[in-house]
Amino acid sequence: MIVALIAIRFCLLLAAFLVLLHAGKKEHVRRGTGWFYITLGFGVVAIGSMLQLGLYIPQLHGFIIFSDPETNKILTEICGYYLGILLVLVGMWKLGPTLYKFYTSEDKLAESKQLFQTIINTSIEGIVIIQNGEMVFANPSLEKMLGTSRDELIGQRALDFIVKTDHDNVYARRDAILDKKETQDIDEYRLLRKDGEIRFAIISSQYINWKGKDAFLSVISDITKLKQAEENLSAIANTASEAIGIFQDERLVYCNPAMISTFGYTLEELQSRPFHSFVHPDDRPMLQQRYVARQSGETVPPRYDYRLIDKSGNIIWVMISAGITQWKGKVATVTVLTNITDRKQAEEATLAAKENLEHRVEERTKELIEINDQLIAISNQKSAFVSSASHELRTPLASILGFSVLVDKILKKHVVPIVGEDSTVKRKVELALHNLAIIRSEGDRLTRLLDDMLDVSKIEAGKMEWRDEALLVQSIVESAVEGARIKLEAKPKLSLHVEAASEREYIYADHDRIMQVLTNLLDNAIKFTEHGEIVISTNRIGDDILEFRVTDSGLGMTAQERALIFQKYYQAESPSKGIAKAPKGTGLGLAICKEIIEHYGGTIGVAPCPEGEGSSFYVRLPLHIEPHHD
Repeated sequence: MIVALIAIRFCLLLAAFLVLLHAGKKEHVRRGTGWFYITLGFGVVAIGSMLQLGLYIPQLHGFIIFSDPETNKILTEICGYYLGILLVLVGMWKLGPTLYKFYTSEDKLAESKQLFQTIINTSIEGIVIIQNGEMVFANPSLEKMLGTSRDELIGQRALDFIVKTDHDNVYARRDAILDKKETQDIDEYRLLRKDGEIRFAIISSQYINWKGKDAFLSVISDITKLKQAEENLSAIANTASEAIGIFQDERLVYCNPAMISTFGYTLEELQSRPFHSFVHPDDRPMLQQRYVARQSGETVPPRYDYRLIDKSGNIIWVMISAGITQWKGKVATVTVLTNITDRKQAEEATLAAKENLEHRVEERTKELIEINDQLIAISNQKSAFVSSASHELRTPLASILGFSVLVDKILKKHVVPIVGEDSTVKRKVELALHNLAIIRSEGDRLTRLLDDMLDVSKIEAGKMEWRDEALLVQSIVESAVEGARIKLEAKPKLSLHVEAASEREYIYADHDRIMQVLTNLLDNAIKFTEHGEIVISTNRIGDDILEFRVTDSGLGMTAQERALIFQKYYQAESPSKGIAKAPKGTGLGLAICKEIIEHYGGTIGVAPCPEGEGSSFYVRLPLHIEPHHD
């Protein structure tokens, strides 16, 4: 029984020793001093076991060291148990942390492998491992990118999926990576899908050791959409009329054809010099300052104008729109230049024309001021002459009118009664009386003409006298109507009516001037109306306006006549109205009326009526106004 137990213990120790040797294959485990102590401990226990077996098995008596059984027994117990166990415990104490790290690192390695596999499978970039020109690994993104399955990719030549014209470049890059195994290569290639579609890609390749052999790990990014966008933008830039350029470190790195045509230089000439050397010397400091400010992130006006110099030395005005962009991983400035030379030249021409016009206007203004002063002097002389002439003409005119009245009375009192039945003398006396009536009529017309001319002269000279007072509207209307009724006696088919809205309305004005206005309106209505009626009415408009209105049933006026009726010296053509015998006026009456009414802050006008249906003149004056003092 003892022999069996010792044999079992020996086998267990041998098995544990073999496990320890297997773990010791790991270099980091072998480096631990605990492994040495454990190995030594198992060896001591094995020796002790052999010695103990030699005490009980005759065939192993040759392994007994001491002839004394007790000494051998003590030695086997010390070597086979105490010393061996002690060495194993010391080894385990030293090797324990190392074994813990070993087994936990195996778990972490498994987790990392799983995580790496997940990353590989979910990456949007295509990942492939190429060995001896064939693909030995491919992720799902590469399958999708090439339009095929993993089984069809593995074992296939990598070059079968690259456009043939790019093969030479692939070989050159491969050889460069193999020569320097730590070199990483990034370049652009064209991929050939299974369906024949060509896709653009950027491939980053790195040397690796795959299962003990040289291989390449490539990460493939599909840039087809980006390439298409670049082509679209390039097409837009190439067809744009504006000059487009990208500047980096103050030099041109890209430009469209419009930039070249604007300057007249070749692309190489534009890129050979700092761009500010093409700028007009006076504009260089401003452009340089704004370029530096923009590069450093400061706020710069988005648009401004400056001058460039083309290859022929001509000055070109451009408007620049600039912004910050990235060009091959570095900060750059993108600019759009619009040629505004024609506009600037037009502005300069406009400015010169404006200055010339201002100069001419200034000179012309001086001339007009001189002419105006001369006209004022002439007008004053005319007014003085009219005033003097009016006074000079009044004296003989008064004598003529007076003697005509006197002769008329003498003829009627002393001559007519004695003429009797003598028809010849009677006709001559009647002719004389008729001629005297014409003299009085023309004398009265001449008197009115002189009065109108004198009024106009006073108004223009600002010497009109105004004697304002409170006027009862009803009273002044009655006075005007009373004077008009005398003139109605010659037109029995024409009647005059008064319509007053109120009997106690007052205005502040010059009695004679208001009478002059109303009389003039009534006279005109009588003059141009043969039959029917004339109505003079007063109405209150709102709280502070009084309206006089004279309406007749005559032939009315045209729109053109209404527009001109208040101008000086304008007269409506009586024959056109079918009134051949209407006496001629001066053409000043309504113009004087307008001046009088506007002096009091009122308005005068003629309401539009259908032609042939009469006329309606209105005068509107403020109520309760303070008297004017001149």
